Amino acid sequence: MSKRYWLLLVLCLSLGRPTSVAAQPLSDAQVDMENGYSLARALFRGNQYQAYRVSPNGRYVSYLDSNPRKAELRFIDTQALTDSLVLTFDVIAGQSGVADYEWADDNTLVFELLEKRKRRLTKLELKMENGRIKADGTELVYRGAHLINALPELKDTVILGRWYEGKHHVFKVNLNDKDIKSSMRATKRLNKNNAPIAGFWGTDNRGRLTMAAASVEDKRKVWVKYRKRRGWNLVWEGSNNTQFIPVLWDESKDVLWVISNQIDNYASLYRFDVKRKSFLEKVIGIEGKDLSGVRLNPQQNRVLGVTYLEGGLLQTHYFDDQDDSSHESVSALFDGATATVVDYSQDSQVTVYFIHGNQQPGQFYLHLAASNEFMLLADQRPWLSQVPFSKTEVVVTEFADGTEMESYLTIPTHPIKGIPPLLVVPHGGPIAVRDTRYFDEHVQMLAGLGYAVLQPNYRGSSGFGKAFLEKGKGQWGRLIEEDIEAVTRQVLDSGRVDGSKVCIYGISYGGYSALINGLHRPELYHCVASYAGVTDIPLLFTEFGVSQNAHHKQLLTQIVGNPDTQLAQMMEYSPVYQIDQLRVPLLLAQGGKDPTVDQEHYLRMKQMLDLHKKPYTPIFYKNEIHGFRYRGNAVDFYLKLDKFLRKSMKLEAKQHSIRKAIKSEFQVEFGYLDGEGFTAVASDTDEVAWVSENGRSPALNVKNFWNDTFSFDAKLYRVDSLDDGEKLHFVTSKMARVYNTSEQGLLVLDDNELQAGKYQMEYSVAGMHYPPIRFSLGSAQLTDAD
Repeated sequence: MSKRYWLLLVLCLSLGRPTSVAAQPLSDAQVDMENGYSLARALFRGNQYQAYRVSPNGRYVSYLDSNPRKAELRFIDTQALTDSLVLTFDVIAGQSGVADYEWADDNTLVFELLEKRKRRLTKLELKMENGRIKADGTELVYRGAHLINALPELKDTVILGRWYEGKHHVFKVNLNDKDIKSSMRATKRLNKNNAPIAGFWGTDNRGRLTMAAASVEDKRKVWVKYRKRRGWNLVWEGSNNTQFIPVLWDESKDVLWVISNQIDNYASLYRFDVKRKSFLEKVIGIEGKDLSGVRLNPQQNRVLGVTYLEGGLLQTHYFDDQDDSSHESVSALFDGATATVVDYSQDSQVTVYFIHGNQQPGQFYLHLAASNEFMLLADQRPWLSQVPFSKTEVVVTEFADGTEMESYLTIPTHPIKGIPPLLVVPHGGPIAVRDTRYFDEHVQMLAGLGYAVLQPNYRGSSGFGKAFLEKGKGQWGRLIEEDIEAVTRQVLDSGRVDGSKVCIYGISYGGYSALINGLHRPELYHCVASYAGVTDIPLLFTEFGVSQNAHHKQLLTQIVGNPDTQLAQMMEYSPVYQIDQLRVPLLLAQGGKDPTVDQEHYLRMKQMLDLHKKPYTPIFYKNEIHGFRYRGNAVDFYLKLDKFLRKSMKLEAKQHSIRKAIKSEFQVEFGYLDGEGFTAVASDTDEVAWVSENGRSPALNVKNFWNDTFSFDAKLYRVDSLDDGEKLHFVTSKMARVYNTSEQGLLVLDDNELQAGKYQMEYSVAGMHYPPIRFSLGSAQLTDAD
């Protein structure tokens, strides 16, 4: 198991206030909250700073500085507090890039790289040159393998896994072995002979297999391994509907620590006797909440504490009073925001934290125990650091049977008009999924457009106990939608939103929920928007992954019902068969490469709408998946959604200017290039500029405030004056693309045969056309044309 999943908190009680360690300059660009293009481009850009890892000895903190085309591997020296670039990786969304990486020892990193959607494992050897860390490049270890445990305590040794003929093989490999392919043969695997067929394998810090778990048809099995015994012990077997998650194996006491809900409604931490195959004691449980994880010390093989979600935010309880007090002290430093340990050195003297909440995307902080000080490393998305996002609060709904439902309401900081309209947004799933109260770009996008956003955690959602989850099974279109209606009416009764302007929108199951609610409750929801929503429930059973797999069919039957005995009911709650009930405006959207909800659901719904002559707004992205892979599609969708919602709710239409959004991200300078470099003589706001006559080529210099990938191009025309006007003659053109986050772009229209006279330069940046520039060999003037 990789180190960063086993988190350790060791802090002094007296902590200083956080300071900055000059991770990166804050963005010069301003996000225009009044401009949907600007907000959407900012929110859906993705994280720039991520994947922070601490070297075993704590000397270096590595991280990725990413943009859509490049990912820079950078290192922070925790002693000198300097930052350096070590390596650059190419990135193609969903196809190529860094999938994961870990420190194997103080001088070696292991990477899982994605190349054309296929994984390959590589290593990176570090060296020092003139006091700076360097690397020549990654070296292939094995294609198709993945990292299980980097084993930082063992030099050059890692635990790798690979899938072969449906089986998960595990290997202990020396990275310096010249014949690693031989070490990855099936006969060399750790889990051979009488080892179980399992998907999960736990290891200790010496690379020995300790635990295994597998789901076989409708059963889940868990095994443990004694060091001095050859065989594996099956210690638990039960239904897949029962939680039994092994977290630590204490061989000396024959005790397995597990998170389970087998004997209680809520998932709690237990000590389990593997010889008697029985629970010894409940270590800790949280009333009304499922535990979500544990905090472990792998060196001491000890459980430190547990985590759970309360009010949609992660809470941590440590068993040791000093650890618990330290954790509370850290949270207090950041006004109650969640402080999560990302990684730490082996001696716990260097720790990286991730600080996040519902109004901030997140920040990374460095804690050095020697100086007892927190230092800001980076805002995860620096261009959002100054944006005043909307606050999300908890709404609790009580039902007659005593059940409580937790939902989240975001009231916009700047509503459209007075009391905000309400947009109900059910989550996907619907079973064993939930919403939280952490920063969500979709929610903040809608709130930024002026809508109040309601996120119901209806029955079937995870984290609220076994009974709450089970009640949602087989309730598509029924109890789940009743829960959503109940909290919607509760919010309307509070008077905080405009009850005459309520719509419902969702993705995946949320899209289905929007459709069926719009059909059955037109008096409550005044318009409906569905992205990748299921429209035909029986169709789910004909898809290849279900029809050819008995286990998957069984799971789907539990969630939606049995098509052999409940077909009529499924059709009754399938939107595609209820089109005649549609009375409200509908937006229907889909991605053409969605592997989860096939586009056939969209096409069938579209065909039935056309047959019944029902008006609707269709949106189809042929290269999109289940959600949004491409930022341009997300931007386009939310602006079209806003237009649809405003029209449906009879709100004032709003124009979102792409020109203003792009110009807030870029500064364009016009000038010339000569032997001394680029000289700016005008920007897009200047009226007059000058260009020298000899030896100087016209050029554009584009500065990107967000350090984003961008392209720009220019065309140069000679302007001839005629008696009846002017005529443009094409001279030359050029295009440039900038990938590196630290660069700005320079485009030179170099033409050795450029003659004296008047010229016009037409150019665009990031797909937006700027006003043309007019100049002669003696002067240049920017036109006012748009």
